[in-house]
Amino acid sequence: MKKCLKNLALCCIVFILCFQVGFAQSVDVATAKLVANNYYKANAQIDNSVGADVDLNVLETKSYRGENLYYVFGKQNDVGFVIVAADYASTPVLAYSDKSSYAIQSAEKAPAFIYWMAQYEQQLQEIKEKRLEATQDIEREWTAWQRSDNNQSRFLGVTPLVNTTWNQSPYYNALCPGGSVTGCVATAMAQVMKRWNFPAQGTGSHCYIENNYGNLCANFGTTTYNWTSMPNNVTSTNNAVATLMYHCGVSVDMDYSLSSSTAWVHTSALNAFKTYFGYDQSITYLYRSNYTTANWLIALKGQLNAGRPMIYVGYQGTSIGHAWVCDGYNDNNLFHMNWGWGGYSDGYFSVDALNAGGYSFNNSQGVLANIFPVTSSCPANLNFTAAVASGDYEATSTITASNTISVGQDVEYDAGSSITLQPGFWAQSGSIFHAVIEGCGGIYLPPPPPDNGDVVQTAVAASTIVNGFTISPNPTTGLITISSEAPIPRIQVFDMMGRTIQVLETNDDRNVEVNLSSFPNGIYFILADGLPTQRVIKQ
Repeated sequence: MKKCLKNLALCCIVFILCFQVGFAQSVDVATAKLVANNYYKANAQIDNSVGADVDLNVLETKSYRGENLYYVFGKQNDVGFVIVAADYASTPVLAYSDKSSYAIQSAEKAPAFIYWMAQYEQQLQEIKEKRLEATQDIEREWTAWQRSDNNQSRFLGVTPLVNTTWNQSPYYNALCPGGSVTGCVATAMAQVMKRWNFPAQGTGSHCYIENNYGNLCANFGTTTYNWTSMPNNVTSTNNAVATLMYHCGVSVDMDYSLSSSTAWVHTSALNAFKTYFGYDQSITYLYRSNYTTANWLIALKGQLNAGRPMIYVGYQGTSIGHAWVCDGYNDNNLFHMNWGWGGYSDGYFSVDALNAGGYSFNNSQGVLANIFPVTSSCPANLNFTAAVASGDYEATSTITASNTISVGQDVEYDAGSSITLQPGFWAQSGSIFHAVIEGCGGIYLPPPPPDNGDVVQTAVAASTIVNGFTISPNPTTGLITISSEAPIPRIQVFDMMGRTIQVLETNDDRNVEVNLSSFPNGIYFILADGLPTQRVIKQ
């Protein structure tokens, strides 16, 4: 009997060990280092910033309850780092940079960067606790980046649009009350404005009562912003930068303090750009929770393809918020973040969920988009009650219509936020009507679900030629030809829900045929790597 019990116990032990091995997902440091070296080499060699030999060292390891979550590899006291997940069920590479140093000391870590990495940590903890399995795409990524001959990265995205590596102190805050730091919102605003070197002079003035320092004022209209005197990195007293920082702070009613100055982005910064600094009225705030992952990537890439950096926002709970600049992306769907902390840990970061079955990564995030100088005069709102002639009617904010589009007319309504078709609106048979959410000089932003059936937040192709990227015919009955002045390595087709319905790998051709015949009539989005996203109508 004892022998039987011993055999049974032994079998149980073997079973338990096999069970544990079957669920083992941890990535050892040697494998992670191989991935980091290969990724760094493949990406950094695009601009010849590294040679054939790459040997990154472990700079930091993040653990939770005795299990590693991720590794940070880089060069001690030098630029360049790669952050690799320590679990095979996660996408392997979380972040990468070949231009910035990784912040090892706590004081060097931007609060926004700490917040972002905490989002990764929550996801990786959940992956381990729930024992989530890798998707086929994740498995392919791990396999690919463990090959030393992997040259899959060709930079087809947008290199960082913002050249500054500004901070909140010292020098930047020289004009802030009581030695307060500038605040992340002011620093992000200032860096985006420096990208445009605009405005030469502001508009109007503003005062408010600050809780600690009383009445604070700025006269934007009498101030000339000396952009040529603003260096990419401030190492000594610079009145031009300090003035810009202070004016950005006052424009958003900054709540100043020595350690953390705070303000709202989705209301205050949005209003300040339009009211005091002459930026286009189509500026808008996008809540990530309203978007599918695919649509979110389309929205971000659309802005960056147009040369427009965004202010990215993330909240911890309901009160603590962070703001920084998102100003580029690479062909691995990592987006470049400028944390506004002197360049420390700036780099390309994943904005996706690390495993589709895990933690919702879009909680309490958003971006301030369409930040660009006014380029033309355009009314804020339009209201149509009578028939209109063929043409493109643009408004920076809203269009309301109760009119008729007559037979033979080709009319496009183009608004920055919403188009409302009221009772009485009628597009007669034989007419063409387009509704586009872009605004004056704006670009397409994939819409969140409409609040009701009366508000049209969709888009129909208004132009088939953008930056040398041509789709014809558009509209189409099925077959389209995509032409570009530059080689096209890959084409992705998305439906209105943001779902990928077709992916075509090309031979870097400049003319590619795409067949939409098997898909229902409607609106589709064409994303050719390195080129602006375009809309096409199938009818």
